[in-house]
Parts: sequence; structure tokens; C-alpha cells
Amino acid sequence: MGPAPAEIDVFSRPHSRIKRLVNNYSQKLSATDFSNYSSLKSFLNSLKLTFKEFKTHENIENEFIMEKLKIRLDYHKSVCTATLQRPSINPF
Repeated sequence: MGPAPAEIDVFSRPHSRIKRLVNNYSQKLSATDFSNYSSLKSFLNSLKLTFKEFKTHENIENEFIMEKLKIRLDYHKSVCTATLQRPSINPF
């Protein structure tokens, strides 16, 4: 079995982007004047775009990242199984 594939950080950048979106949305929520139609409409449009980006993020994660994690898990399982099944050498 060859060496483990190089680790690729597929989490930090996308998840930091989602955290920023949540923080921005929280700030907009606090600053929105819900009695003003214009302000409310702007907030709802922003919310719609945020949820659209969340959905895109989840689709990408499910389609690409989860497959990479499954491959990595399968690789580590096979390495562990091979290691555990190796006969031990005991001179005594």
C-alpha cells in the first residue's frame, strides 16, 4: 500500500466564509428597522442571498468534500486493518 495522500484543508476557508456570513447577518438583524419597508426589504433580500449561499455550500460539501472524507476514512481503515492483521513477531 502506498503512502497516505497529502492532506488538503477543505474546511477552513469555506467554513470561515460561512461564519462571516452568519456574523454579517446577525449585525444586519440588529440594525434593521422592521417598521421601515425599505429596510425590511433590504434585510430580506440579504437573508435570501445568505441562505442561497448556505445551500450552495452544503451542496458542495455533500458532493465533493464528503466523498473525499469517505475515501480518507476507507484508506485509514485499510491501513489499520492491515496493521492489526500483521502477525506479531514474538521471540519468546
